[in-house]
Order: sequence, then C-alpha cells, then structure tokens
Amino acid sequence: DRYQRRVRGKEGTLKPLLKSAPRPPNDRYADHPELYNLTASSFNELVLDNDKDVLVDVYADWCGPCVKIAPTIGKLAQILKDVPTVAISKIDCDANDLNRDIFVEPTIPNIKFFPAGKKSTPIRYTGNRSFSRSSQFHSLQFNPQFCSGAYSTETRCFKVI
Repeated sequence: DRYQRRVRGKEGTLKPLLKSAPRPPNDRYADHPELYNLTASSFNELVLDNDKDVLVDVYADWCGPCVKIAPTIGKLAQILKDVPTVAISKIDCDANDLNRDIFVEPTIPNIKFFPAGKKSTPIRYTGNRSFSRSSQFHSLQFNPQFCSGAYSTETRCFKVI
C-alpha cells in the first residue's frame, strides 16, 4: 500500500513512458516543408485527432527499403502540398515509440493511410513501392472531393501518371 502510494504520485495515476523525438518547428522537415515530421508526442494530434486524410510512412535511417521509398514519399508530398485536406508524413521508429495497436506489423517501411472520418481503420499499403503504384493507391484512398473541383486536373489527381 505504501509502495503504491509512492508510485502513483500526486494524481494517483501513472503515465506510461513514451520515447519521443523532439517535436520540430511547425511539425515539418526543414529540408522538405511539405512533409510532416511526426513524433510519438505529436502523432495523435497530427494524425488521429484532425480532419485530414493522412498518409504515414514509418521508417528508420538504416533500413534499405525505407531509404529507397523516401523519394517517392517526398514526391507525393510535393505534389499534394497545396491540397488542404491531405497530409503526407513520416515517423522515425528508432527515435519514437509507435502505438502497437495501430502499427501491429513488425516490419518497415510501414505505410498506412488514415482516412478522414475513419481514423480507427487505417489502410496498410502493401503494393509495389514505385511512385506510379503508390500514387494510384493514394488517389484511390483519398477523400472523393480530392479528385474534384480545383484538383481535378494536373497530377494532383494522378490522372497523368
């Protein structure tokens, strides 16, 4: 009993230790401002608790396939940077703890799409990792409004690819 009171602290509850890289300014990469730089401490806010369609790439710097897919993710972020309902993001799994209820797969890269309004059921991308294939996946998964109106032409709708 005395031990539990000591461990619980002032509020009577314990908070789990969460390894998180420092949150960058504006939650963006300095060299790629169109790409969100997620951390464990910003994940819920930037992915689960917002109304955007969010693509998340879980990576590690030492991972060959992660390094290979990085230019594709960057190109996709560059093309979609002006679409206000879409966010392309990356999270370094060496510097940040991941929610294992969401990222149950032990492999990287692990690319998941979190559709607006359906954040509890993310869609894992398992196809070819070329730009053409991954952009087709993303265009099919994004909100239907994405391929209408102001973004119905140009590569933003991926009709050209």
